[in-house]
Amino acid sequence: MVNVDALKDRLITELWLPIAIEAGTGFYPKLKKNKKMRLFSLTNDRNFNEIAKFEESKLTLREDVAVWAKDSMKRIRLETESIGIVLGGSLYEQSILGNNCPLQEHFPMDIINLDFTSQDPDLGNGRIEKELESLEKTVNLQNQKQGKNFLLMYTTIIDSNNLNKDGVIHTSDSIRVNGRDGLNINNFSQPLIDENSKKSFIEEVIKEICQKYGYRNSTSNNQVIDIPSCNEKLYSIAGIYVR
Repeated sequence: MVNVDALKDRLITELWLPIAIEAGTGFYPKLKKNKKMRLFSLTNDRNFNEIAKFEESKLTLREDVAVWAKDSMKRIRLETESIGIVLGGSLYEQSILGNNCPLQEHFPMDIINLDFTSQDPDLGNGRIEKELESLEKTVNLQNQKQGKNFLLMYTTIIDSNNLNKDGVIHTSDSIRVNGRDGLNINNFSQPLIDENSKKSFIEEVIKEICQKYGYRNSTSNNQVIDIPSCNEKLYSIAGIYVR
């Protein structure tokens, strides 16, 4: 288990906040005092600074925020912060893949921040594959709720475990969308072993998934940060998707 809370502020300052400001300007150009963007965030009770920073930058109001905490104690502590909606009690990727995810009634969102590192993940085979599956389910929910433009942020830990490219493609292709072909990602080896290939593959998968549901990528940035005292990397990618 790797704790990256100390690195989160760098992501907020250098990646998340700048692209969120860009998204807010593009989505709501006439709103000057506050963009009132609806934000969904995987976060934790120790560090939810992205919510405070987005508030300070007049992007959202705390009552327009929904958060997901992985266990009941974290959920209870977050409820004391006057956040609009606090959900959770299990790993996000377990709940979103089920049939009765409580997020159904709260979407669509303007900002979707899937920071899986906030769930204190156990590193192991199949972790990123499951995260990408739940990312697709989230984009599908945005689509079902007729969400238009949105900012999607995905943050994970790149470790030494191989990434099963064929498994990711097979899982995505099993979710059928009328008039859409499967993921067109063939220029990667199987399995993915090195860091650069994993990052490039993740970037392509996210773009393809969003295109599958009718969203076009207009802006995309990413950041890689070394995690102290280990060989893992903190990797975050943020993209603005429009229709």
